[in-house]
Amino acid sequence: NNFSVVHLHYIGRMTYILLFFKIKNFIISPWGSDLKMVKKASIKGLIIKYLFEKANLITVDAAYMKKEVQKFTHKISRVEQINFGTDTNVFYNYNLNKNNVRIVSLRNLETLYDIGTLISASSILYKKYKMKNFTVDIFGQGSQQKNLSNQINKLGLNEIINLKGRYDYKNLPKLLNNYDIYVSTSTSDAGLAASTSEAMACELLIVTADNSENRFWMNDKCGFLFTTSNSNDLADKINEIVNIPVEEKNIFR
Repeated sequence: NNFSVVHLHYIGRMTYILLFFKIKNFIISPWGSDLKMVKKASIKGLIIKYLFEKANLITVDAAYMKKEVQKFTHKISRVEQINFGTDTNVFYNYNLNKNNVRIVSLRNLETLYDIGTLISASSILYKKYKMKNFTVDIFGQGSQQKNLSNQINKLGLNEIINLKGRYDYKNLPKLLNNYDIYVSTSTSDAGLAASTSEAMACELLIVTADNSENRFWMNDKCGFLFTTSNSNDLADKINEIVNIPVEEKNIFR
């Protein structure tokens, strides 16, 4: 009942129990969705308020997240921006000669991550752009798995899209090197999502939703942005990537 240091990385409803512990140094590193998707006048909003007031230090990985913290309380000692890093000795490109169209998604199968937009975009690529030689592997688990599986079946994309389930993180660098294009359809990020950063380090071509701080990390020489939840725009961006001459693709890596 007397802790020297507690570092909270996720704020859920059950974390209210920390309010009853004696903690000498209480650090909170909230996720973007911990704050952006929560109403201040709600049970979780109250839990966040009291946890923040108890904290000695709050770390965020995007500048705008400081304002998100202040929506809940101003009674905090310190709010510091500390960006997460990616170990480029672990995540790097093993093979630059990639000519196929292999697409990967690593976000969980939850509403927040909007995987259905990638599935719809794949249908557009197949039917509108007549693209036949591509595959989409979707890793992760979540409450939307059954709905997404039904969407794939309904669109007749079973031979193109695979729901791969969980992956072993220690194998992620080699896993990423099996693909050409990384897609993130998340409707909300804090700073640069770890999986996006790791895919960039492995020199995949990146397509991510244009929200949060993603525009800070992506520009016309580093990755592609598409309008959040817009499957037509996502399909257009993937098609644009596919049609970039091979010798020019390294510019975007």
